[in-house]
Amino acid sequence: MVVILQSDITANGEIIANKDVADVGETITFDIINTGVGEGSTSRFTINFHDGSALAELNNVFAINHSFIFEGVYTITMIAISNYGLTATSSTTVTIANQQPAVDIVMPSTAVEDQDVTIRVHNWTSATYPDTDHDKGLLRYQWMLGDGLTREGATIIKSWNQSGDYPVHVYVSDDQGAIGYGTATIHVTNAAPTADFTWSPALVGEDVSVLFDASPTTDTPSDIAGLKYYWNFGDGQVGRGKMRHHMFVVSRNFTVTLTVIDNDGASNVKTRVVPIPNLTPIVAATGSGLLREGETGWYQAAASDTPTDSGFMAYDWSIGGNGSVATRLWADDYHGPATVTATDPDGATGLGTVATRVMNTNPYIMVDSINMLGTLTLKIAGTPNNTLFMRVLRNGCEVNYTHLTRESGSPRPGSKSASLPMDFDLSQEWVIEVFYGHLNESRVVNNTGVPNGNDIISNTTENFAVTGPHQDARGANPAWLTFTFQDGVSFTLFRVFWVWNNYSLVWRIDPREYLMTSTLTLRGHVIDRGADDLVVMITCGNSTASFTSSVPGHLSFEYAIHDWNNWVNYWSSLQTLWWARFDEYFSKWGGNFDSWFDAWWAQNNGSEP
Repeated sequence: MVVILQSDITANGEIIANKDVADVGETITFDIINTGVGEGSTSRFTINFHDGSALAELNNVFAINHSFIFEGVYTITMIAISNYGLTATSSTTVTIANQQPAVDIVMPSTAVEDQDVTIRVHNWTSATYPDTDHDKGLLRYQWMLGDGLTREGATIIKSWNQSGDYPVHVYVSDDQGAIGYGTATIHVTNAAPTADFTWSPALVGEDVSVLFDASPTTDTPSDIAGLKYYWNFGDGQVGRGKMRHHMFVVSRNFTVTLTVIDNDGASNVKTRVVPIPNLTPIVAATGSGLLREGETGWYQAAASDTPTDSGFMAYDWSIGGNGSVATRLWADDYHGPATVTATDPDGATGLGTVATRVMNTNPYIMVDSINMLGTLTLKIAGTPNNTLFMRVLRNGCEVNYTHLTRESGSPRPGSKSASLPMDFDLSQEWVIEVFYGHLNESRVVNNTGVPNGNDIISNTTENFAVTGPHQDARGANPAWLTFTFQDGVSFTLFRVFWVWNNYSLVWRIDPREYLMTSTLTLRGHVIDRGADDLVVMITCGNSTASFTSSVPGHLSFEYAIHDWNNWVNYWSSLQTLWWARFDEYFSKWGGNFDSWFDAWWAQNNGSEP
């Protein structure tokens, strides 16, 4: 209302509020308009807000701000005072009422677990407000986030650690307790883990413990602690856990697979190829370094490798042999390495050597025996039907025998003979016995019934009885024993056996007494421990013989010593002379030895001539 004073001295003024409706506590500006002219111009004003506050006194001030702390309709009264003390009253009415705040939520509709999400109330434009300007700065925001947690503030940052749909509510209250409400929903999804792993040491081999570590695996912070780790090492072995020790026992490239699963069942797989190289075995070889031919060398190899490979190591020796230990009989001289190759199950090889020297050795020459080799031949003449036995004794034991009967009507004395082989080792005692006798029938083990034919007799000293001929026998029997050697050399011994000497005469011959007239055969052999080819030279007088081995390392030889021609010629001349005299003497009786013997016996009255 404007009051116009008609008089120039009357007070003049008008109060105008900048808003008719305001919020509790909201500032309202009241403008004062001086409507007086000249003397009627007014510069003093008193304002009563009628809210219990003090009167406002203004002097030359034409505006005032005021707020009301309670709701209601207020009539504000202004009294204008002129310079003459005259007054004029004007008023204006304002309504103080609290406005309920309005709210709208601004946030994304989706997120992943543990993702920070910015949630805020809407930034209103100047045309619309969530509340009065007065209350906007005093609003309080209470958030309910769907997971049991609350927050305050116009803008918040929130994350959810589990997937799902979460309702988000905000309650806005002003200073008067008026409440506004807003709601929205956010869909939180699970993020699958990203599997990854490392291993140490970076360079590994067979039988080395390897640490597999899945720490590089990533996931949302809420899920990372609950991840489950499953390993497949590509060799048939599996494991669980974030960290896992594993050992590969063979060499090759292994594909190791890590599978990671979070608490929502989401999984991810990571594979890496882990190369496991094979280690080359290191071989230490020891053994016989210095030997002689014919000795056995002993060698041993020890291969250093992974524990698994060491138990399956194969060895091959250049000297022969397939184990960690090898032996070699060195048949020949040698100077060089004994090499062993160790091969592990994956084919890697290592070498070891033993420096070996096998020295040549001199051959051994041995004379085994000196023998008289050939044939013993017994011839008989004289009184018919008398039998001479010949046997050979070695060291007192009979080894052979034969017998010869003087048959009647022989064209010439000594035309019939009996022979025994002669092989006398002169290191033994040999005796040849010739005597009258007849078979000891008790010792005949197989009598064929054929006179003087194929009777099998045990070779003992009881084979026959030294009893001479039958009791009706008479006369005498000359006997010749000839030694014939393999080289054709021979000599003959002679003896006459007389019936009247009680038939007990035994003619004993020791072959060693006739060495000077005999061909001696030297038997021996040569052994070389190194199995070399052998050549043996034997020289006796002006004679030299050479022998060559047919088998390496061994040679046997026989060498005849027969430089006894003078002795042989001497004995041959004696034999020829004797026969000449015997034939001359015997011819006087017409070749009838029995007639001669009868005459001789009668003449000598039974005494030996």
